[in-house]
Amino acid sequence: MKKILSLLFLVLTLITIISCGEEQEDSFNKLDSPELLTPTDGKIDIGELDSDIDWSDVLNATEYLIEVSTSSNFSNIVFSEATQLSEAYELFTNNTQADITYYWRVKAIGAGFTTSDYSSIYSFTITPFGGSGSFNLISPSNNSTNVALSSTFVCESVPNATLYSFTFYNSPGNYFTETSVTPQVTTTQLLPNLIYTWEVNVDLNNSSFVTSPTWSFQTEANAVAPSLISPSNGSSVNTTTPTLSWSAVNGANSYTGELATNINFTPILASQNVSSTSFTIPSAT
Repeated sequence: MKKILSLLFLVLTLITIISCGEEQEDSFNKLDSPELLTPTDGKIDIGELDSDIDWSDVLNATEYLIEVSTSSNFSNIVFSEATQLSEAYELFTNNTQADITYYWRVKAIGAGFTTSDYSSIYSFTITPFGGSGSFNLISPSNNSTNVALSSTFVCESVPNATLYSFTFYNSPGNYFTETSVTPQVTTTQLLPNLIYTWEVNVDLNNSSFVTSPTWSFQTEANAVAPSLISPSNGSSVNTTTPTLSWSAVNGANSYTGELATNINFTPILASQNVSSTSFTIPSAT
């Protein structure tokens, strides 16, 4: 009986030693996991991935298994492929859908069926917007006329937009830009009786941008007349050198102020061209 127990103990000991040896060998032969590089985790791209996917090289790896899923637990794998490339891999996304988050991971494979654990899991999202003309302008409508010199311009809202840049051109090389965090902006920089073209560039998460179509419009023919402010109409002043002031006019570069003793302005006692919205009557007038 003792011999049988001793034999059983010896067999169990040998099995344990073999099992531990196999575990140590598996641990020794296991490859390091790849480190995901690009696209960065949570990246949002336009139309398709704007860069190849890339990961770190793994020593003794002969190929890499790439998996892409619509679920973070990889229960729904939509792309799985092994590649011998140790550099960036072009992931074709023709069958991906817009506004869906995809998860990806990579496993290293070596000789003799050695593998690594899967890498960490990164995600990316593809938006439906991409390229010039991918979203529309709204108002004023294309080819509008008689547009006020102070006007609000509106475009479609773009998902994940961080900044809208409205650019207005009235001749080659002559333009100005107004920015907004919303899809509309009010500008007071327009000049009268000019044809403008305008477009909007949208920054997406500070990493990508999209551009609208280009529309045109013509501003109103004449600037609005200034409104006189001070002195008020019919008032009396107790100085011989009063300061005359008026409201600013959008797009005006300068103003001409005139003083007369009759409504027909004949004769004109004083006339002055200024860039501000006021001037002081000379003392000798």
